[in-house]
Amino acid sequence: MGSGVYKRTKDPWNKGLTKDTDSRVAEYGRKGSIANKGRISPMKGRCHTQETKDLIRMKSKAQIPRLHTQEAKDKMRKARLGVLLTQETKDKIGIKATIRFQNPEYRTKMSNALAGLPRKPRPLSACLKMSDTLKRMYREDPEFVKRLRRRQAPTSPERLIIELDVSNDLGISYVGNGALNIDGKNPDFVSIEDKYKLIEVFGCYWHCCKKHFKSIECRDSIIEKQYRKDLRRINELKKLGYSVLIVWECELKYIEKVVAKIRKFVEAKQ
Repeated sequence: MGSGVYKRTKDPWNKGLTKDTDSRVAEYGRKGSIANKGRISPMKGRCHTQETKDLIRMKSKAQIPRLHTQEAKDKMRKARLGVLLTQETKDKIGIKATIRFQNPEYRTKMSNALAGLPRKPRPLSACLKMSDTLKRMYREDPEFVKRLRRRQAPTSPERLIIELDVSNDLGISYVGNGALNIDGKNPDFVSIEDKYKLIEVFGCYWHCCKKHFKSIECRDSIIEKQYRKDLRRINELKKLGYSVLIVWECELKYIEKVVAKIRKFVEAKQ
């Protein structure tokens, strides 16, 4: 064969056929399975050198890329639709991904590959659905709570209040990482002296701040649902004997007022 790019002039005889629709395909598959049974791959336990990898990459770039047709993409998508991975497979994928991301070169490579690519934001309905799922898992799965506690970091408004506590000695402790679970609810802060005093930090958009949105009817029905859920959550905590202070995101522009508000709440006698 001469040098250059190989061009297929004739479709293979088995294109579009499967072992379920054609007996020849099934027979070839059975013979191949018998012939390879017990055979050990010559590459087992070995890997290509960096020089070989670079050579393969160069040859791949020189060839015309083979792209799937839209029909083939739809067929593959339908074949994967509804297929659920077993827990064992999920664990294997998670372990391999963790090992890969421990390599700084791999992290840099992935970061550079994603840089500049447009990221489509999730719709609000999907975000709230994810939130409901995580809250259900938080209530029902103790192992999930342990994993969440190890990796959850405070948000920007929560970090600001942590800094205010350190600099002004407000007497509160951050528990938004799952350290405190009250009937499936995880508050953001708790008073050190009185464990029945809780502080919640609410974002203006997600929790429907009244200063910005005076009428709940003017908002999405999804946001209205979240607003009602917040009210229900606070009322349930109060029924359990807890006092709840809400600090809104927009209030953090006025640091002195926020410090005075938290200190008054913490030092007040019930």
